[in-house]
Amino acid sequence: MIPGPMVGGERTYDLLEELVMPDGWIVRTGFRTDGASIPKPAQPIIGAHDGPFFPAAIGHDDRYQRSQQTRREVDLLFLSDMRACGVGFFRRHAMYRAVRIGAGPAWRKYHRGMEQGGITGFGRKRRRWRKRR
Repeated sequence: MIPGPMVGGERTYDLLEELVMPDGWIVRTGFRTDGASIPKPAQPIIGAHDGPFFPAAIGHDDRYQRSQQTRREVDLLFLSDMRACGVGFFRRHAMYRAVRIGAGPAWRKYHRGMEQGGITGFGRKRRRWRKRR
């Protein structure tokens, strides 16, 4: 599951060949990614954005943009893909927890339009509270 040739700048990469994930998900040629978004304070523990988990991060980014699965399902696939990449237990679970805690805004960015259709299961209307008299 090592990604094929990539070209890019300092923090973005374009996939030059398709990447097939362990579950059969295909990341298309030309997909642009920034790898894993790891805050600087966590980098000594987790590693840089393009460590051994890089293929799993590519698949995770692509699924966040194109998948019709729930966010939880996509994040669990990220955990599974990291295991397939040989990422150790502590590191992969730390990254999984970080994604569960901090990646909500990224998910909503790509799924905002789908929320109304109920594809992702987030189609709830916001409640408006009235002050009791």
